Amino acid sequence: MAIVRLSAPSVRKVRPMKANPFFLTLFLLLLLVSPALAHHPGADLDELMGSEEKFFQVIDEPAAPPFELADAYGKVVRLSDFSDKIVVLYFIFASCTDVCPIHSEVIADIQKKINATPMNDRVQFLAITTDPAKDTPDVLKAYGPAHGLNTHNWMFLTTRPGEPEDTTRKLAENYRLRFEPLEDGQQMHGIVTHVIDRGGRFAAKFHGLRFDPLNMVLYINGLTDPSEPPDQSACSRCSRDRSMSWAFLWLTTRVLHAELLARHPLIKVLLVGQGFSINVRSVWKTPRRSERPVVTARIR
Repeated sequence: MAIVRLSAPSVRKVRPMKANPFFLTLFLLLLLVSPALAHHPGADLDELMGSEEKFFQVIDEPAAPPFELADAYGKVVRLSDFSDKIVVLYFIFASCTDVCPIHSEVIADIQKKINATPMNDRVQFLAITTDPAKDTPDVLKAYGPAHGLNTHNWMFLTTRPGEPEDTTRKLAENYRLRFEPLEDGQQMHGIVTHVIDRGGRFAAKFHGLRFDPLNMVLYINGLTDPSEPPDQSACSRCSRDRSMSWAFLWLTTRVLHAELLARHPLIKVLLVGQGFSINVRSVWKTPRRSERPVVTARIR
């Protein structure tokens, strides 16, 4: 059993944790080991997310409402096309002057965080227009770049030729979300981001725009663990990746805060799922009275 003992930098005075160290620590933790090697935390993931994020709703239905739509180039796109990925799905329309642009920018922020980790090829982001008459192919193509979205794993979908104009609004209703057209061309609607697990399982919803984007990143990371064994190429990398994880852990000691691990159970669950057991010792004082949190991490 290998043991690494980490000491955070000495500080004169303990202050409340700020956001930036949290962001940096989170990303470094997500980079420790490829999700293909992780262990799904299972029901603990929903329970912990529910306790940490008040805008989170567990759905856990066997199948999300299916659809068969088209992308900006006319190619048919089905939900089942992404059965091997986590799908982040939301409904908007391009001419929306209210919350849709903000919603897309929140999604862009989440996508950027996801794509900075090994999850980038395991997550697909899908926007569906509820105003296909106005959202022409040119509008769909221009929307992503204008809102910071990366078309590597993001699509803007619309109805197929010949389908009724309200097809996607009826689809939104299948997701229990209503878009009501108004006389001025706008639509009255709610804001929900839907998370669909691999195999089409409807996992959860994040309501509104006040949820913490990092909580969605953590939730998606927990879902990306494959239920089947890693493929042969992944297995051949196991020992190397596990050694790399220790190198990452050692190199990030200057930003790895023991207090963060102690206070944020989601981080601890992710690390345990990656094959680590975490023991956060009490803060102790040196003869110079500077406080130094200490973390002991063991590989199982």
